[in-house]
Amino acid sequence: MFDKETVFILGAGASWHYGYPTGEDLNQFIKEAAARIKVNCEHLQGETALMREPPKYFLHLNQDPVEGLRIFMRECDLLINTLNQVNPLVIDYFLHDHPSLQNIGKLFISYVLLEAETRVQ
Repeated sequence: MFDKETVFILGAGASWHYGYPTGEDLNQFIKEAAARIKVNCEHLQGETALMREPPKYFLHLNQDPVEGLRIFMRECDLLINTLNQVNPLVIDYFLHDHPSLQNIGKLFISYVLLEAETRVQ
């Protein structure tokens, strides 16, 4: 039917029946994931293994992995609190209006969708 590789971009509702979140649910799942990951990071702060091999995300924030982890946890809090205050219908518009939260927001969109992907398979 198609001569070239083709990608269809559909709204979140198009994949809802496959177990992926709707746009509205995505906001809640992002807040829940950010809270979970932040708690895990709090437990990791004293782990020497993390300090030897810090995740790349922390390094781009700051060359000191411990400080990078602290910045990441603050970003998680800021994302959660701002999502709670704004209560957006769509994460895309929210991130457009809050450019300082775009990196952490995209990270958690990916995380939530990957979690959904593991449940779908």
